[in-house]
Amino acid sequence: MSEVYLSDYENHLAQLKAHLSGKTSESLPPAFIPPAGYWTSREKDTFFHALTIHSRLRPDLIAASVKSKTILDVCAYLDALDRAAASEPILSQRATLEGAMEVSDSWVDYEEAQASELMEVEPGWEEEVKEHKRAELLTNRFRDDPAYWSWKDEQESLWRKQDNLVHLSLPHLSVMERLLQKSDATGETLDSVRQTPEPALEPLPTPESRDGVIQITPQHVPSLDATEPDQGPSGSADNRSASVTPALPASPPPSHIPPSADYFRALSPASRRRLKKRLSMRKARAEARGTVPNLLPIILPSHTKTKIYVPKPRPHTYKKRHKKPDVEEEANDRDDGEIAATGQREGGLDPEAKIQQIFQDQGIDGNTLVQWGLDVFNMRKLGKLMGLFDRAYGDSDQKSTISVNTIEILRNILLDFTSTIVQSAISIREQEVVLKRNMKIWRLQKEDKITPANIHDALMMHGFNRQNLLTDFPKDVPKDPSPDDGENDDERPEQRFVEGECTFHARLPLHRELASFVFRPEFFEDNSLLSPETNMDELDAELDDELVLDERDCQLEAQYEKELWEAVAG
Repeated sequence: MSEVYLSDYENHLAQLKAHLSGKTSESLPPAFIPPAGYWTSREKDTFFHALTIHSRLRPDLIAASVKSKTILDVCAYLDALDRAAASEPILSQRATLEGAMEVSDSWVDYEEAQASELMEVEPGWEEEVKEHKRAELLTNRFRDDPAYWSWKDEQESLWRKQDNLVHLSLPHLSVMERLLQKSDATGETLDSVRQTPEPALEPLPTPESRDGVIQITPQHVPSLDATEPDQGPSGSADNRSASVTPALPASPPPSHIPPSADYFRALSPASRRRLKKRLSMRKARAEARGTVPNLLPIILPSHTKTKIYVPKPRPHTYKKRHKKPDVEEEANDRDDGEIAATGQREGGLDPEAKIQQIFQDQGIDGNTLVQWGLDVFNMRKLGKLMGLFDRAYGDSDQKSTISVNTIEILRNILLDFTSTIVQSAISIREQEVVLKRNMKIWRLQKEDKITPANIHDALMMHGFNRQNLLTDFPKDVPKDPSPDDGENDDERPEQRFVEGECTFHARLPLHRELASFVFRPEFFEDNSLLSPETNMDELDAELDDELVLDERDCQLEAQYEKELWEAVAG
């Protein structure tokens, strides 16, 4: 790798990071902007960086980025810039702007070769930067503080967890999805720990009398100590049945005590509804069996009946197994002399079990994944999507991996997109209710309900008008092998209803429905695209200036590429 190209690449990365963060090499001097605003150099840099991101018509967003100035201060600064720009002479924008440099194909091929080598070096750079930031964070803390060592242990434990989630493959994602499902089933999610002031939920009542039928409760069942243990054969039938059948205890065990209202208050609304439904179904099943329900919010073990294994009788004759011809040819064509696979797996743990053991040793559970915001996507489906990408575009020998930081970026994009669509759908529904409320032809049963048509209109407003995403994938992608591939076509159910072609026209976009295009033909045809007020002499002069500027740009491009080759050659 060329050292000159490597240093130039590092300088380019530094400039890019400084541009994205709003840092400049030469800071502006502080100044006082009337009526009452003193701007420091840091505030000015933040202001101009926010001005490139947001519009000047949104001073509230600019003030939120500066954080130390109000909207009035931002508006005063914008007015001062407008007055200063009005007093300066107007320069030719075309002549002063720097042109985009275009290089030849030979330089592009050289950069492609250098990029392949940079891909092997960049992971080491990122690791060095990460270790430097962590060491700087540890050195900036006061070591004399008694809580320093405990804080250091927590940070190192957190960093070890993050290092294990840098390269996530399909087995990693499958284990993470299993942990999330387990934490959701046991109620150990972040919502169950969150202390929010929610209305208290009444605990489920114990079985009582209903419709004149007395249900079995612990108070109505006699204790086992009340029966006489030395009841002989001459006893009555009732006493014999009482001594043989074990009775329930007089008071329920601690595992059968219903949860208190404080427990339900700590749960989220969705968790409370799910738990209430689970306990009510458990209570109904217990009433049907005539037993005491276990109202503790835990998952009970499944009482499945053990299937009795009955050995099959040995046949009198055995069928001879013949090797398939394609398997024989495949085994004979192997040059390395390997034996065909017998279907037996080597001993030891499978990849998912090993990954699960690593997660368990590092303390990564479902609650940790929820705290990091990794419960939005279905991790197993995300892994299958990565496999689809490998079969379509990647190399068959190399499997793709994804980082937890990439998943966080995808989550932020999804949340931003979803919030925008929800706001648009609510606004569309409100406008629809206002327009249709006083019209008898429309029947609005639930005005506060968002319809699928509102969501579809909101998606179309933001340019998402495609219903089928399968068109984005290439058609020659091999299918994912599944256990259903060997299913016989004759055993598949008959398709009785076949969806035909759509007989009605597709719906127009929303902006075309609200404001349709009105075309008024002209009385005569005009082949000229120029307006009659155009001065042809000024137009010819402007075109001549453009030709001169293009020739100058071509000379600058050739000089720029020549300097690049000279710098690389050293």
